[in-house]
This record gives sequence, C-alpha cells and structure tokens, in this order.
Amino acid sequence: MVHDSFKKCDKNINAKNILERLLKKYPDNLLAKYHLMEYYNDIKDLGLVKEIKNEILNSVPSYSNDFEIWSEIQYENENYSKVVEAIDNYLSTNPNSSYLNTFKIVPLIKMNRYIDAIMIINQLQENDKWYYYGKNDFFSKYLTEKERKICGIS
Repeated sequence: MVHDSFKKCDKNINAKNILERLLKKYPDNLLAKYHLMEYYNDIKDLGLVKEIKNEILNSVPSYSNDFEIWSEIQYENENYSKVVEAIDNYLSTNPNSSYLNTFKIVPLIKMNRYIDAIMIINQLQENDKWYYYGKNDFFSKYLTEKERKICGIS
C-alpha cells in the first residue's frame, strides 16, 4: 500500500503523513492503521506499534479489505471465535463478500470444527478458486501440516 510504495523510495515520512490523513478521514480503516503500525515498526517505535496493534485487536472491521490483517492479529491472540462471529455478522449484510469465509477456516480448525472448515474450503474451491489458492501461504503460516492435511489443504 502507501507505506510500501514510499518505503521503496525511502520516503517513509510521506507515507506516515498520508496514512495519518487517511485515518483522520476514515478512522475505522484498519488496513491504514496496520500500515501505520508497520511504519512505526520500521523506525523502531515499539510503543506506538503496540498501541496501534491493540487498537486493531480491540476493533471489528468496517471494510471488507480490513479482514485479512485484522484476522491475522486475532489469530496471534487466539481470538478464533471473535473472527468467526465478526465475519458472519459482516456477511449477513454484505453477502457478496463470501470470499471472507476464507479467514474463518483457520479459527474453525483451531476450534476443532473441521467439518465447518471443510465445507467452506469446498465452497471456495467451487466459487472463489482463484482467491482460495492464493491463500496457501496464509494457511501454511497459521495451520500445522497435520491440520492442513485433515482439511485437504495442500
């Protein structure tokens, strides 16, 4: 995103300013908060990193593009049921975002709800194959080889 682009040009301060302006206008934008957190991590301001991470951890996504990074932070804190509940709530009013079910797979497996996870995997392979296969690294990061094998994730 913005931070990555400016980082490549060694203009981190511009990225910080743009992200802060974006957050003033859209304070619920978790993706922007995440990238601002990355900026502070790059400059080793660990206090602000922790503060922003806690803000993300204690929030619920308002935008579909926030769910991946939000889910990852929730996984790190083993808040599996929170992820499933937030995605279900979001999908109840945004049914065209069914690809978000991808982020329920990890928590369902961690909660030993393998059948529910397999059902989602099968749906995604049928309807959103391109998106599902693009997440293999994601699954490898959060699931053990045994967990992936049980659910048929290669």
